[in-house]
Amino acid sequence: MPEDKVLVGKAVTLKVTVQNNYLSAKKVSLVVADKGFEGDATDFEVKPGKQTLEVPVTFQAAGLHDLRFSLTAGDDNLSQNNSFQSFLNIPVFENVLVLENQPGESADLAALLGEDFRVTVLNIHTDADRLPTSAKELCAYEQVVLVNIANSDLTGKDAPNGFDQALYDYVYRMGGSLRPSAGRTMSEPTASLPARLQPFRSVRNALPADAPGSGDRLHAAYCGHAGHRLLRFHEQRTL
Repeated sequence: MPEDKVLVGKAVTLKVTVQNNYLSAKKVSLVVADKGFEGDATDFEVKPGKQTLEVPVTFQAAGLHDLRFSLTAGDDNLSQNNSFQSFLNIPVFENVLVLENQPGESADLAALLGEDFRVTVLNIHTDADRLPTSAKELCAYEQVVLVNIANSDLTGKDAPNGFDQALYDYVYRMGGSLRPSAGRTMSEPTASLPARLQPFRSVRNALPADAPGSGDRLHAAYCGHAGHRLLRFHEQRTL
């Protein structure tokens, strides 16, 4: 199964482990069928013993996929064990949670996202009693957008106890998606605001830091982009 988050319409690599019981390498063909519809065969040379085969697959729809992997070899005299079935669920990407620092600063961004998604806007301070309190509750959203949110906001007196850890677990353990944005009042009209938001798996440990080298467990690399300061978060190896 894929290691990364699966996005509809984008190729993902599926890995299949097979075993060759012959004493020499064998040429085989692997076919992946999705809901009974077979894709093109991919040819491999399998060495004796176990080997992991990688095949690219593009899913064109969300929902539950019934996958069957079929392996064929010309001179194989035992083919009953040459197929494997599995299931993959691709969740529908439709719920976005926007967390803002100052009331109203994400209004334009929320309006744009609202053209395609169900958007919930909460203020990290004034709406603290409505914030999700665990990674499980955060999983009601496919993506969380942080607008001008610093570590001090996530751990401040207004935030639920352990909210920073809940965000950490949401990304790191639950596979949730986190998109930080900072450095400009988001209510200001600007053509650089994204008209479409594409889901993505944030890097591991993707929690915002106040500034690079600030002493927090994570640091941010700032890069200018059309008047914004977008944050790319990296794990500190000294943890």
